[in-house]
Amino acid sequence: MDSSEGSPSSNPHRRPGTAALVGGILLLIGWLIGSAVWFFLSMMGGLMANDSGAVSEGTHSGLLLGLVIGQILTTLAGILGSTGLFWPARRKWLMLSGVGMLVAGIAIQVIAFQNFAAAAAAA
Repeated sequence: MDSSEGSPSSNPHRRPGTAALVGGILLLIGWLIGSAVWFFLSMMGGLMANDSGAVSEGTHSGLLLGLVIGQILTTLAGILGSTGLFWPARRKWLMLSGVGMLVAGIAIQVIAFQNFAAAAAAA
């Protein structure tokens, strides 16, 4: 009998602990609430960003599209990350995917804002 056979880390079907389950659910709920608040605030700011008409409609649409795509990715990142807390067999993959999506989503939102700000400054 192999000594690693009985260890919890080698069992792909092990059950999460109560703390991991509760923590994952609380993280998921908190992340979704935070994502909804950020979405509404960033969309309101994005919609009002071109009230002066300083930039083209295409540039303004690019800002809004970047904010929406980035927000979708960051929201999905939280779902993957919190699921990883109570799915031990897939934890590493879920956490790495979540971090990757989070970084990509934030980067897309920042780039969209920077492009819009640069176009507004040039106008």
